[in-house]
Amino acid sequence: MRRSPRSLALGVAALLLGALPASAQRSTRAVGFQAGYASARLRTESLEALESRQGAFVGIYYRARVLSWLTLQPEVDFTIKGGEVPLDDVTTSIESLSLDLGVLEIPLIVKVAPPYRRESIRPFLFGGASVGLEVGCTRTLVGQGAVRSVDCNDSDTITLGSDTLEVAPLQIPSPDVSWVVGAGIQWERKDIGIGLEARYQRGLRQVLPQAGTPIYNELWAIVLALTI
Repeated sequence: MRRSPRSLALGVAALLLGALPASAQRSTRAVGFQAGYASARLRTESLEALESRQGAFVGIYYRARVLSWLTLQPEVDFTIKGGEVPLDDVTTSIESLSLDLGVLEIPLIVKVAPPYRRESIRPFLFGGASVGLEVGCTRTLVGQGAVRSVDCNDSDTITLGSDTLEVAPLQIPSPDVSWVVGAGIQWERKDIGIGLEARYQRGLRQVLPQAGTPIYNELWAIVLALTI
């Protein structure tokens, strides 16, 4: 049976009105803040890391939902990276090198959320890549029972035990590039979302290109995110 233009218009209006509450539940665009705990270390294949770095992980992000199960999330984060590794150079009295790196991370993350949902709680997986810009660096040299700290960009004369050493500026490649993976859960309501996630990040560029063994940045973080 053929419908009249009036009935068609009423049908379209009913569909639009019915879709309004669903679309108002959650916008496809949102911003948020995140903060948490991070543990970083210097990773090598042949040398065991001696000490990790514990610090905060803070940032902001923009979230754009592409599909009901797919979201793009660019971020701007700040964290501390580095750690301590032994040195295998027998020509000096330096036994280990410790780095404290302040890093501004700019990751692009892709989040995948399965359709499963229970009482507004939804699990998700994510992965992506990040560019890290060094904003501060301090190195600590340990040897003969002595400890000396020097800014990475400075040259200086230091004393370790009975040895006097000339320390040249340390060239650390910046920006660093790393890949990021993780998982978490998201609790969503009409005007707010709260997420808890665990993420792992591994650098792709050597922290010390002049070192005899490749050294990379590695980071674990537990992050609480607030979406508004």
